Amino acid sequence: MKEYFKDQYNLVVSNYSSHDVGFNNRANIIVSDQGKFFQKIYQRLVLGELERVIPVIEYLSKLDFPVPQPVKSVNNNFIVDFQGKPSVLFNYLPGKIKEQFSRNELLDVGRNIARLHLSLREYPNLDDFIKNDEDYNSTSWYDHNITLLKKLGSLESRLIVEEYVKLQKQKPNEFDLNELPLSLLHGDFRNENILFQDNKITGITDFECMRYDNRIYDIIFGVIGFCMLKGNLDKVGMNDVLNSYNSISRLKEGELEAFPFMLKLMTWDKWCSIYVSSEIGLSNKRKSRIKHNHYKRCYLNIKDDSVL
Repeated sequence: MKEYFKDQYNLVVSNYSSHDVGFNNRANIIVSDQGKFFQKIYQRLVLGELERVIPVIEYLSKLDFPVPQPVKSVNNNFIVDFQGKPSVLFNYLPGKIKEQFSRNELLDVGRNIARLHLSLREYPNLDDFIKNDEDYNSTSWYDHNITLLKKLGSLESRLIVEEYVKLQKQKPNEFDLNELPLSLLHGDFRNENILFQDNKITGITDFECMRYDNRIYDIIFGVIGFCMLKGNLDKVGMNDVLNSYNSISRLKEGELEAFPFMLKLMTWDKWCSIYVSSEIGLSNKRKSRIKHNHYKRCYLNIKDDSVL
């Protein structure tokens, strides 16, 4: 291991430790003569997607955004093979993952999502995302999962399908995502991907789910990720996230009208996707069961009159 980092990055490593990151990735924490680093090894991400995402992180780091700065190898590459998998070395960010948040921290969540969207408007390769993501259709994604659920045929899968049918009947008559503002999204803005220190965000990580889509998705990811950790919607915290976002980047009337339905739909999607992934072998069943039950509880506890 030490020889690897000497050869690839000219680092003299004094200590390292390995960790699982999420369901499918691994990471090494590196202590070296040039400081502390974080190596992420991507188990499933397609190389082409990684090549699209890493330049965005580099771009944001040059804007002093709280993201991990990618480090080039001695061969001037950000993406380097590690034991047959693509990997990237990042500088190590201060802060820690939290599960309980102060009001200032929730306000900082909304501010940073807004700042991220505004900063990415000027990203020079934005067209790469627009062209690649223009065929993305969330309805097709839901239909795909519904088909898988019906094939599974379990009591749980039938319940998830039944709830989706009920949810579609609640869709507002004039609901149209095509009318809502678009942005390059982080795509997974939840507490496990955000570092905090001294009541503010010091690190935004895991950009692998980036896509060009309705910006309301990122806002709702933030609400689900930070305001539902106890299985119920924290309405006060949700409003802090929304109001702080709105103070930097004004939300449109259509976004506010779509928000209650989209919050329920995306919470359902979390419940559904994690269950499907575990049942078809894409993730660890034990870990998935905990998350699956959490999002199931969150979804079933959302009351129409509790949103906004």
